[in-house]
Amino acid sequence: LFQLKRSPGLPPQRFYFLVAHAATKNKNMLGWINRSIKEFVTSTFGPEAWDAVVEKYPHEAKWRSQCPYSDSLTVELVVTSAKHLGVSVEDALEAYGVFFVSYVESLGYRKLMDILGNTLFDFLQNLNNLHLLLQFSFPEMISPAFKCEARPETPEGHQVMRLTYSSARQGLYRIVFGIVKQVAQKLFSQEVTVALVGEAALPHNHFEYLLEITVKGHLGGAAAKSAELLGSRAGTGRTSSDIAAAAHEATLAQETLVFTAELFYEMFPFALFVDRQCAIVSSSPSLHRMTNWRTGNTLENHFEIVHPRGMTFDVEVVLQLARSRTAFVMKLKSNGLELKGQFIDISDSRVGITQSPSRRTSIFNGGMAAHDASVVFICAPRVRSLEDMRQFQVYMSDMPLHDSSIDMVMLAEQRSAENELSRRIESLNLQLEEERKRSDRLLYQMLPVNVANSLRTGAKVNAQHHPEVTILFSDIVGFTVISAKTAPENVFRLLDELYTALDTELALNFPELYKVETIGDAYMVVGNLTEPCHTHADRMIHFASRMLTIAETIDSGVPGLKVQLRVGLHTGSVVAGVVGKKMPSFCLFGDTVNTASRMESNSVAGCIHISDDCCRAIRNPAALAIESRGVIDVKGKGQMTTHFVRVPESSIAPPANEGAAAVTAVAAAAAAAAGVGAAGAVTPAPAP
Repeated sequence: LFQLKRSPGLPPQRFYFLVAHAATKNKNMLGWINRSIKEFVTSTFGPEAWDAVVEKYPHEAKWRSQCPYSDSLTVELVVTSAKHLGVSVEDALEAYGVFFVSYVESLGYRKLMDILGNTLFDFLQNLNNLHLLLQFSFPEMISPAFKCEARPETPEGHQVMRLTYSSARQGLYRIVFGIVKQVAQKLFSQEVTVALVGEAALPHNHFEYLLEITVKGHLGGAAAKSAELLGSRAGTGRTSSDIAAAAHEATLAQETLVFTAELFYEMFPFALFVDRQCAIVSSSPSLHRMTNWRTGNTLENHFEIVHPRGMTFDVEVVLQLARSRTAFVMKLKSNGLELKGQFIDISDSRVGITQSPSRRTSIFNGGMAAHDASVVFICAPRVRSLEDMRQFQVYMSDMPLHDSSIDMVMLAEQRSAENELSRRIESLNLQLEEERKRSDRLLYQMLPVNVANSLRTGAKVNAQHHPEVTILFSDIVGFTVISAKTAPENVFRLLDELYTALDTELALNFPELYKVETIGDAYMVVGNLTEPCHTHADRMIHFASRMLTIAETIDSGVPGLKVQLRVGLHTGSVVAGVVGKKMPSFCLFGDTVNTASRMESNSVAGCIHISDDCCRAIRNPAALAIESRGVIDVKGKGQMTTHFVRVPESSIAPPANEGAAAVTAVAAAAAAAAGVGAAGAVTPAPAP
């Protein structure tokens, strides 16, 4: 079912499935990888695209940089992003690889990238050593392995390299495509093409991909030197420096170096010699103490290769990789101590071991002669902290003085303390961000978002004129009776349940409407003020209908008395602004507010009472049951024509921001079908 071989016509859904399968191996990625994906989507497609991806992503999109997270979360994030952005997962992975180079550079690793090699070939060869270095800072990192080989030029004269990419994760090789292309262009001013020419499954759930890199053009800068050096590696030409180096090597080949065993192991306190069958011939006292090896023991009896992953103890394969300057990490099976070093072929070397300048003797134990040793592994303990040294019983007296092993341990100890501090700061920042969002949510419930943001920056919020809004007022019929017949605790419960239900309805189904305030049993809402809403009158009437329905579900606490609302609406102009500094209040001013309040006070239980101005503002009157109330006397306003409106069960609230022309067309069509004029003719009804 999970075939590695992938045909060119493989459908995207199957590829998603194959990629997702890579996450079922109980592996983890560091959180900064997920954070880099967030940066990739945000910087490439915009913050809105990332917000949309997060909405579809079924997990919490919060990660700490140095904490490990399941691969399944990362793969699912990639698949979700690709689907939302409308690109294939393969293309998304390659684009991410291109971005990843710049992202790593932004984290402060540009200098490290610059010194990896002065050619693309050397850069790729040293990626393994870079990953080993990074594992000191990120011990949980499961890194891939790379092996680069130069190939003959193409007929067009293009340089060719073969890059073997081995990983515990399946299907992510397209990231390497993007990384190689971007590194070639950014660091070496070269244009390259990358193609997959082979893939295979390795032991221990590892996967190997063979990539062919073709240098198509040299864009200047370091490219000329890169081509010259790469050509010499591929056997296509020799530089003057190569000729000089070859002459020097020929001179050295005629010399014989003689060391005493004591001196050799003092210089290299962690070294061992093996023959072509990987049998241990000799070792330094420190390694002998740790392994207690015996004659005939092989490396496999005491060690396992940790890096490069998937390697076996085959001398020829090991030496082939060692010639490409690949560092090896072997782990002692006895105590788990890791040793980092290099294998060196000494089968043809002229190295003598003696106890005195005049008498050569063998340093090799078990009666084996010096010529039995073909390979030497010179290494140093790979410890990340002083605690590791204590655990593995490695002492400073064991460490060589001529290299930086001790310095690296001290730096790693310091780095570990810095990482711990960084983790704490990151954790506190996440908590601070969560608290900020919580306070923002609370603030946005009290003030409009734009007003709250202005107040946060200390800016003065000036009053603004709004030419057309719809205002709703409601109150509870018989609230005075309820307050008189029941305890204050019950009044509080009633109002809390009612207002919570109404607030929830607003947030879920009418987010463009804004709740201004509640005073006692009065509830005030405005539309087309904080957010543009072409159908504000229609939407407000539909919300008013939901208010009446919700109120019927609330228990009054008084036997035989139901909770009923009366609602009034009016449409007109207002001025809105923030009043006061201590406990600032967002207030509306204008005759529209007073008229809306009068519509509510002149309404009746269970009815929606609207002014004639509100009626004319309705975009789709055919979807509503509008009954004229005629002319009534309104306190402070005189004679006014008003209406009662009801929302039929089959009626659906129109979209908030549908264009006026489109709404009018829909209203006209609906009105024509119902036999009602598009202007919104209403049926007269007697005054209640």
